[in-house]
Amino acid sequence: MLQPGRYEFDWWVATQSSRSVNGVGFALVSSQGDILVGNSSIKTGEVVGIGIIVVTEAPVTVELRNNSTESVYYPTIVPVKSSLVVIGGEGAGETGPTGATAPIHLCK
Repeated sequence: MLQPGRYEFDWWVATQSSRSVNGVGFALVSSQGDILVGNSSIKTGEVVGIGIIVVTEAPVTVELRNNSTESVYYPTIVPVKSSLVVIGGEGAGETGPTGATAPIHLCK
């Protein structure tokens, strides 16, 4: 990410098998130390992850790492093995006030 801001990450990985003892898991790891984990106890199917990374000092890189205890095998019959979507990047401005945001009218 080349600019400061708030970035949302949505990713999935299709999995075929693994000898991992803790299921199948992946972690999106940023160069500033963020770790977004997605895992599944089922070794065949799909592993999904979602999260937000706030970049205060750009540039920041990310990589998706296998955090299972063994190698993960990907299905050979599907053309797309994984997907990663990044949304956002707008500058992080001041946070607005907290608490009630509108008057509450209770009906009797």
